[in-house]
Amino acid sequence: MAKVRVALLVLDVAVVAAAACASVMLRDPPDQWAHRFLDLRPYLVFSLIAAAIVLPVAGTSRDLWRYASFNDFLRIMLAAVVIVLAASSGTFAYNRLVGLARTIPLIHVLLIIGFMCGIRVAARLLHGFKSRPSTAARIGDNPTTESVLLVGDNAVAELFIRAARELGHGPIHVAGVLSTSGRHKGRRLQEVEIMGEAEELPEILRRLEIHGVDVTRIAVAVPAAQLSPEARELLQDLEGRIGILVDYLAERLGFTATPGKVQDWPPANSELDRLPALRDVVVCAELQRGYWPVKRLFDFVVVLAILVVAVPLMLIVAVLVALDVGNPVLFWQERWGRFGRRLRLYKFRTMRPAHDTDGSRIEEARRTSRIGNFLRKTRLDELPQLFHILLGEMSFVGPRPLLASEQSSAFTGRLAVRPGLTGWAQVHGGRLISVDDKAAMDLWYIRNASFQLDFVIALKTVRMVLNGDRTEDSVVVTAWREVADWKAELQANRRVHPVPRAGSI
Repeated sequence: MAKVRVALLVLDVAVVAAAACASVMLRDPPDQWAHRFLDLRPYLVFSLIAAAIVLPVAGTSRDLWRYASFNDFLRIMLAAVVIVLAASSGTFAYNRLVGLARTIPLIHVLLIIGFMCGIRVAARLLHGFKSRPSTAARIGDNPTTESVLLVGDNAVAELFIRAARELGHGPIHVAGVLSTSGRHKGRRLQEVEIMGEAEELPEILRRLEIHGVDVTRIAVAVPAAQLSPEARELLQDLEGRIGILVDYLAERLGFTATPGKVQDWPPANSELDRLPALRDVVVCAELQRGYWPVKRLFDFVVVLAILVVAVPLMLIVAVLVALDVGNPVLFWQERWGRFGRRLRLYKFRTMRPAHDTDGSRIEEARRTSRIGNFLRKTRLDELPQLFHILLGEMSFVGPRPLLASEQSSAFTGRLAVRPGLTGWAQVHGGRLISVDDKAAMDLWYIRNASFQLDFVIALKTVRMVLNGDRTEDSVVVTAWREVADWKAELQANRRVHPVPRAGSI
């Protein structure tokens, strides 16, 4: 692993050098390149020295590129700014930046961010394309139902994670790993974060709950004798007092999901019976239109253009958040994405920690601040989700991703498309309407989606940001009526439509 990190670091340093040369090529005409490259040499040397120091400290090569997350992109942004500032300062002290255009450092920062983030995005997209399960394995009316916390960072734990992943969108989701020693905290085991030690179990469960992860089982990948007495007592207490299943893999390798805390939806004679299921929506004619692949291309091109302006804005917001509520500046919640795939949704933090030093929950009024309220009202806290759109995990417009506790198996049809930054339900009530009404409106959007409708939603989103949420009962009633009719059509045609190709939606 050390050799891999060194190789990634060398490649990143080479990217910094390439970005410096590309800055000259972008700014000056070709007939001046030879002269400008000679003037660039001192700045290039200082850039390489700064990159060799700053990039390891920033941890940009800590993880493989195909596992890059928003935290990695944020580290790249900060590292790029520091590298260019250091190179500019060093060059100024050496020769007062003689022959170097003053716009070169600015272009250099943007190119470093663009090149390094672009390589990681491409690697992640390629990895996701190669490793995604077949469409048939992804489609179902009961996506991931159980979140498992894994105790142990050995070969058995690695085998458990790999086996769970091979199940595709089966019933098991590994939410995190607990180490039996503190040496590996913050690292990753088969893409899953090592969140702490086994003795920190209660605090980690509280933290996951805040992020929307409801752990229903703890799988212990080490023999009980290797656990500390404190860890064994905590596991026994959790199983007896809270009812979380503790499964010792040394005794039994359990990959069969337990229902856990998942509710039995829908209730008898429920209005939710009127909503179409995922297995019906995913094969409907509405999702076979050319609109959907063009929409994805449009999202990708537009988000690239927006990020040019949004990246500096995100850096400013990150500084404000750090000064206001402290580190970390990002908050994540686990939501359900397309086909029920787990999506770790990032936002800027707008509230102080949920628990005090004694572990007691702090009331929400004491956790909020003026800056946090401003970010939430203007939706600036959702800027990191632009990277979800870039990676293809979200779209600008679509059903908003729900928490696992909110996403009922009664309205899985809304999972047939990529979730959105904004949507039909958000601009007609948002937080003021029930989850069931949101589901009906999301399904109405899927049936009626078009670029014209997306444009209307974008305009209404601006109005919502300026004026706040407001409900429109007539829109909700219309959605329920039309979606109920659509369900009848889908059920009648279920056997007619073939299963779509993977990735066609």
